[in-house]
Amino acid sequence: MAELSGLYELSFEVRPKYLYAELRARSISEEIIRGYVAELVAKSRESGRDLILLYRDIPAIMAAHQMFSTVSESLDALRGKKLALVNPHASIDDDLEFGLTVGQNRGGNYRRFTNIPDAEAWLLA
Repeated sequence: MAELSGLYELSFEVRPKYLYAELRARSISEEIIRGYVAELVAKSRESGRDLILLYRDIPAIMAAHQMFSTVSESLDALRGKKLALVNPHASIDDDLEFGLTVGQNRGGNYRRFTNIPDAEAWLLA
């Protein structure tokens, strides 16, 4: 993933019942998504946590056709995982919800939130 160096920052905190991840970037691309999903899955395996709370601090979203493609690609990697995604950027909520709906309709266990407490409550329910 050296080619992605500098395009995004991803940090992790293994919490008692789930994996907390913070993702920060200025823009988004298929390569960035592939990179951070691979890192999420690897850290999930390493930590033994299938519950993931992802704080996604990226003020951008891809076009619907690109989103459809990358969400579909990510399904296998995230199978068996429950993902709560926190989006602090209200301007992209509807578009992000579309991407999550694509995943949910194909068996993904994902949901979008605007704050961490609500995401955590759903994740642990």
